[in-house]
Amino acid sequence: MIVAALLVALSAPPVSLAQETPRREAAERVTRQDLAALVQVLDARLAAPLIDGSLQGDALRAANERFDRISIQFLGGRPERVATELEGWLEELEPAGAWRARRRPARAPLSRVRAALNRIIDEAEAAGSKLDEASLRILEARMELLVDAPSPGSSREFLLSTPALARELAGEARRVAAGERPYAMRTGDHWRTVAHGDRDLPLRVHRPAGLPADARPPLLVAFHGAGGDENFLFELAGDGHVKTLADRHGFVVACPSTMDFMGDAAAFDALVADLTRDHAVDPERVFLFGHSMGTGPVAGIGAARPGRVAGAVAVAGFGTRAPEGPPTLVIAGEVDPIVRASGLRRAAEAAKGGPSEVAFEVLANQGHTLMLPAAMERAVTFLGLGD
Repeated sequence: MIVAALLVALSAPPVSLAQETPRREAAERVTRQDLAALVQVLDARLAAPLIDGSLQGDALRAANERFDRISIQFLGGRPERVATELEGWLEELEPAGAWRARRRPARAPLSRVRAALNRIIDEAEAAGSKLDEASLRILEARMELLVDAPSPGSSREFLLSTPALARELAGEARRVAAGERPYAMRTGDHWRTVAHGDRDLPLRVHRPAGLPADARPPLLVAFHGAGGDENFLFELAGDGHVKTLADRHGFVVACPSTMDFMGDAAAFDALVADLTRDHAVDPERVFLFGHSMGTGPVAGIGAARPGRVAGAVAVAGFGTRAPEGPPTLVIAGEVDPIVRASGLRRAAEAAKGGPSEVAFEVLANQGHTLMLPAAMERAVTFLGLGD
């Protein structure tokens, strides 16, 4: 199932060498990092009217249809055309190029910082300090993000490799060297990993700053669609609206890389175990949210671990659900050209009949991707996270 991969333009493969030379040269001139920068500015500009409802009716429908058309052009391997379309839209919203000032600045060289951080850990280990292995593993993964020249195709490098990250890591390295756990009860938005055998699964985690230390908050695990990665829902989708909802309602939200959880329920077990350890989440209130391709692990985990999922929401995608699966809400966009509302309605009807609820809703005038902020609002209500 296809998601509007343009929204991140981050991890899709480069244009095939088998394509014609002009197309290949265009792809080389416009990188995925270039497209990501453009779409981040557009997403931030549209976030407020999408969330507060001031964009509605025919205007909402037109914005969705326009964005979905651009997304399909991206999926067709036309990056230069996509960049032109996005720049044209931004000029309409903010004439005279005012939007250009909000693009992300250039990165500073960070390899020397990374070497210095490694020395802190090496000296602690040489001195016989007892380090928390889980924290050390996360620290080492985070230090891998400190690169001098971010890859234009790796969003976790060009989104997260910043001097601010280097400053954070300096404090984290000192704490790990002292035997502490800097990622336990860490508030705010941060990139980290979860150990799953010999693999380190990347994810973004957000814990509201207002949660008391003894809280047992719910956990929402949110899966992005194809072409994205763990940064998708935190950087885009209404300018990271899921984090605002977590702050408002007091739950922890984790956004992993969807492909790591396809057909691997044990990865879900590892994620929940780590976040229970580090954030004291309530294992009885673990909820799933998935967009497009991200509805795959929602269905798979719900079937494989029915007793461990308290509820699920599938947006712009839904295949099936095990009879013993959790209460599930299926959300479709009325004008979605990629995953039709009529097909989702039939799939939701076919999944009914078990002991748990299967509900279906169509969001009027919404398409495949711009509907995410509204779908998240509905998810919070359906899952009881707003109580």
